[in-house]
Amino acid sequence: MADLIISIKTLKTYYKLKKFKDNSKDINLNTSIEIVDNLIILSYSISSDISDIIIPAISLAPPKGGAETQLGKRMDDLWKTTCFEVFLASKTKKSYIELNLSPSLDYNIYSFSGNRLGMKEEESLKIVNIEREVKEMPNIKGNNSFSLKFTIISNNTISINDLLINISSVIKYSNGNSSYYAINHGENKADFHDKRNFVSIS
Repeated sequence: MADLIISIKTLKTYYKLKKFKDNSKDINLNTSIEIVDNLIILSYSISSDISDIIIPAISLAPPKGGAETQLGKRMDDLWKTTCFEVFLASKTKKSYIELNLSPSLDYNIYSFSGNRLGMKEEESLKIVNIEREVKEMPNIKGNNSFSLKFTIISNNTISINDLLINISSVIKYSNGNSSYYAINHGENKADFHDKRNFVSIS
């Protein structure tokens, strides 16, 4: 079990994710992470033309009216199509946690003992709610605005001053291409697992 997360103070931080260099168009992908006691509230929002982005369909029937709010299934390989991710780590340990969060409302949480080492399903974090919303905006072509909000409970506690994160996303297009967005990227490849690209939020 990884040695993470949460402090007993409240913090909310906003990030505009940057695309790793490729020839695809840029999209506006904004995120926020809020920590309240033992809760993490993580939000992603795309406010661009999303008509050529593959957005996996909800795997369960959504409730009627308003934002679609529920929890899907725990699944592997969600990153093979459009997927939102967050990486959480301690400044003082090699271990870290990866959350995969799909527009289908499916998810998974993994821990690693080192860079891509010792991967296993992590139980110290639990996703308790996912909200998905698609809006049409009259001044932008296409299906225009897409957002996901995740509420996550942590069993563990750690000083917020020791917390590193990288919020990221795989965006899959209908032509088969993918783009990679994150707070930070390395120079030579898009590697969400590289702790050199994690940032402190304290």
